[in-house]
Parts: sequence; C-alpha cells; structure tokens
Amino acid sequence: MRQMSLTPELVALCHREEIDPGPSGE
Repeated sequence: MRQMSLTPELVALCHREEIDPGPSGE
C-alpha cells in the first residue's frame, strides 16, 4: 500500500540533494 504522492517534504528533499550533493559531489 505505497502511494507515490509528491509531498512538499519529498520535493524539498529531492531539490536539496540536487543543490547539495555533498562531499561526493565535489
């Protein structure tokens, strides 16, 4: 019972990872 609902939290998380890849992003 897993619904793929794009919640603001999920979106923010995805965007955060995009703009902030981390140490392995350098």
